[in-house]
Amino acid sequence: MATVENIIQEVREEIDDQSFSATRLLALMNRGLETIAAGVFPEYPELPEICLAELEKFSTVDTGTTRMPVQMPTDYHKKLLSCHSSVQDSGVEILPSTDWLRRKDSALDGSGNVYWIALAGTSLYYQNIPSGFDRLTLQYFKKPNTLSFGSTSRNNWINMIGTSFYARNGRSDKALYHGIRAVTNFDGGQQLWALFSNLGFIFLTLGPLSAFNMFSTALSFYPESEEAKKGITFIEDMPNAKRIEEVVS
Repeated sequence: MATVENIIQEVREEIDDQSFSATRLLALMNRGLETIAAGVFPEYPELPEICLAELEKFSTVDTGTTRMPVQMPTDYHKKLLSCHSSVQDSGVEILPSTDWLRRKDSALDGSGNVYWIALAGTSLYYQNIPSGFDRLTLQYFKKPNTLSFGSTSRNNWINMIGTSFYARNGRSDKALYHGIRAVTNFDGGQQLWALFSNLGFIFLTLGPLSAFNMFSTALSFYPESEEAKKGITFIEDMPNAKRIEEVVS
């Protein structure tokens, strides 16, 4: 079972610099988790935004009856995907901004059922304002859990750090080792299609063929995986896509 201490020791061996304390390396690892979870890499503009499916979450917030906004759950990280009203037992439309919400009601003080919502930072605005509270079920991507000394992982978080680190430093052997551990240590805490889809994006740093195999495996578990479909589309648009097709056919 991989531990934070194991990964720190491997990093120390690779960088061959003992001046990096375990505390500093742990902080860098947590920063790496945040970067991976954010899913946007300016240094690689050709990569699509990565949304890690195991960070997808449902949570609830209650509307007020006299004022708004309400705050998003404390673990909210990015991308409000859907909203469901318990009062109406139906979906609520997500608008791009509060400006769009003001087009529905310029004063934002309409009364009635909640039909539209909009985010401003972590503040959730809605219209209309119900006479009794409405419990809204929100779907979004949460923040990753922070690693600490003694942490263990039987799914893929720590191994994803190792895979990404070694892949970016040209160590395909160790990147594959951690990628395989991410799969073999699967404990049911993560959907298999999501696991393979995430590995596919990481394996893009190793080579498109490895990534193609990961995305294909993801689709074999869940043919509707949008992440895996995007990954394969991205690879097919690459200049060497024809060669990949020849190898896998």
